[in-house]
Amino acid sequence: MTGPLLCLLAATVAQPPVDLSPKVQGPTASGAKTVSFCFWNVENLFDDKDDRRNSIDEEYDNPFADNAKLRQLKLDRLASVFLKMNDGKGPDIIACAEVESIRAAEILMGTLNKNIKNQPDKYKHILMKNLDAGRHISTCVITRLDVSNLATKMHGGNLRILETHVFANGHELCIVASHWTSQLKQDSGGNGNDGRSKYARTIYGVYEKLAANNPATDVLVCGDFNDNPDSPQVVEGLHATGDRKKVTKTAKSPAFLDLFANKDPQKFGTIWFDRPQIYDQI
Repeated sequence: MTGPLLCLLAATVAQPPVDLSPKVQGPTASGAKTVSFCFWNVENLFDDKDDRRNSIDEEYDNPFADNAKLRQLKLDRLASVFLKMNDGKGPDIIACAEVESIRAAEILMGTLNKNIKNQPDKYKHILMKNLDAGRHISTCVITRLDVSNLATKMHGGNLRILETHVFANGHELCIVASHWTSQLKQDSGGNGNDGRSKYARTIYGVYEKLAANNPATDVLVCGDFNDNPDSPQVVEGLHATGDRKKVTKTAKSPAFLDLFANKDPQKFGTIWFDRPQIYDQI
């Protein structure tokens, strides 16, 4: 019922924000100097409406629409794990993959808030765009921080690449949450390498445009990449590395610091696909 869980605590944001007014105002993390972040593939989180989806999605669309007990069981299990983090109030920012609709994100946020005791810790905002890309599973961000709805956008046509912007302590962070092409056999006969390469190039292109406007921009890329940190798609396409010395703004093509590079899949694996794999990365 649940997918792999990744957490990044103390994700501090270092640069002043670009003005993307009007912003939706919400409470910052009680004046905290750090921000708690989590990415999770929630695996086919469908809402309470029968949308008559395609044959693949009907397996989830119908049961979750018709069976309130089943739907609530999944929501409660997700909430129970999220709310074990960050001193019981849940991450300040939650990025999710495989969410059917904005409505599905709303009922997840409602379940979280129902179980949060203190009013200032309630979640306030959902950043998401409904997407029909063959399957109705998209990425979203749920947060209690200030946000810019105007800056929320999808990239790459039918790709599951969501750009969002959140604000805390006077600083801005761009979060790009994505879900790349799977390793399953494609109609072309391949295993999705071309699709994942397209995701990587598109996301790096998003960063390049942001950096052209503000070289000091802070960008956090996360998602289910369906590829390990040492794959060509991640290393060459996304320019991601575990070598901190290569992550400098003076480089010709600045690299992302992959927090899961050089990790042992036996210990840090996020999914079992023939063997432990680190497919979910920050």
